[in-house]
Amino acid sequence: MTNTLRGLISAILVYIFFRKVVNTMTWKEFKIGAVCAIFNFIVVQLQSTGLKYTTPSNSSFITSIYVILLPFIAWLFFKKIPPLKIYLSIILCMFGMVFLTGIISTGFEFHLGDFLTLLNAIFYAFQMTYYGYATKNARPQIIAFQLGFI
Repeated sequence: MTNTLRGLISAILVYIFFRKVVNTMTWKEFKIGAVCAIFNFIVVQLQSTGLKYTTPSNSSFITSIYVILLPFIAWLFFKKIPPLKIYLSIILCMFGMVFLTGIISTGFEFHLGDFLTLLNAIFYAFQMTYYGYATKNARPQIIAFQLGFI
């Protein structure tokens, strides 16, 4: 409910300040904004639900994994090979995640909240990659409106 109200307030404010732009939305911009909004919805819901079942510190650390996933997702879509230093980052990140989440002390048991947050990080990386495309092909006011509206 909180996320719904937050989105509604956002959409209303964007419309109030940028109604001329929103009213001239093209079909292409609508589709781009809708995909952005669906990604945003999934990310927000996974993050919120994951937080119910894990600690805030675990959630924030696991969510930050999206940063090291971005080069690989860009590689997948744009065929740009990640630099070698990213592999060291992955090793350090995974090492930190093992200690922070307490996987070793719990017998390699990954909690539901940790899993949902990891899914969140994966979707967030896809979202950021898609935003790179979207911001070149749609006006930001349209994307902001769609994020709140949908």
